[in-house]
Amino acid sequence: MALENIKADLRRFYIIEASKENPGIGKKLYVLFENPGLQALIVYRFGVWLKSLKVLLPLRLVLEPVYWLLHWSLIVVAGIRINRNTRIGKGLYIGHFGGIEIGGIEIGENCSIHQHVKIGIRGNAGTAGEKIGNEVWIGAHSRIQGNIMIGDGATISAGSTVLNDVKDHALVVGNPARMVVQHYENRKLLAI
Repeated sequence: MALENIKADLRRFYIIEASKENPGIGKKLYVLFENPGLQALIVYRFGVWLKSLKVLLPLRLVLEPVYWLLHWSLIVVAGIRINRNTRIGKGLYIGHFGGIEIGGIEIGENCSIHQHVKIGIRGNAGTAGEKIGNEVWIGAHSRIQGNIMIGDGATISAGSTVLNDVKDHALVVGNPARMVVQHYENRKLLAI
């Protein structure tokens, strides 16, 4: 399952960053090594896989320090913190790095998150109950707070603070966020 998720994540980054679903090896390596969002996502998936190793405890004991070293390196260097208790669907795209904190929530498939977004953060605990649907686009400097549901295909405008549920395919704007368009098409933003 973890490998399938990583393949979907890579495919999504290739489509957005390289404008191709299957670019050449040079472009693939460029996207992999030059994108802290993709690196953070791979480290997150590695951490979730490690956490699932119940039978192979010796292997987990050896690899756990590697995970934590990579995890903290990405926090310091790229400013991306993804709590391992978060459940992230296939094809997440983290567009820019810096100031991204995701903790203890559920994120659907093919979502996009941009810089300085905070979701599910309560102090240092990261145990909020947010649920983000599939194909949700979250703009820069947005905050999603509280035990709320973001519907499929929703668009959170840059700088918005979401405190209430957001309907499917709605465009929300502002602080606090309010719906400005009920049936907004975000597929071009998502590049899917």
